Amino acid sequence: MLAARQIDRSGTRLSVALLLSHEIGLRASDISRICSHDVYDPEGKVRETLSVSSGRGERALPLNSIPLRSALADHYELSINNHFPDGPQPLIASQRGGPMTAASLARWMTSAYRAAGLKSGSSRSGRRTLRANLERFALTRH
Repeated sequence: MLAARQIDRSGTRLSVALLLSHEIGLRASDISRICSHDVYDPEGKVRETLSVSSGRGERALPLNSIPLRSALADHYELSINNHFPDGPQPLIASQRGGPMTAASLARWMTSAYRAAGLKSGSSRSGRRTLRANLERFALTRH
């Protein structure tokens, strides 16, 4: 996540976006729609599950990855709690404070992969990595 810190001042917004992609397979469009209240309870603690809605309906995804939970907790302390205390806000806000568009988030994630030296990395890389890992896990269990 060093590349995330080079691109994002605190590194937490981009780290959260990349981890949401790698750990639970979300697309940039999914990530851009997540609000703070979807992830944090009223006391600011990370919820156990994240409900994500798409064209196929709503699904509950577990937020049980330790790196993801840690990044979300850091993000709350550094961003949500300090800058957006009133009501639900976008989880990944733009520099102006509004929601980041899916296209902007995809470009931002791709630039992080480029900064890390991964020339073929894109906003879909995390989702692909998760799927490959799940397939490998399923093959080793049989």
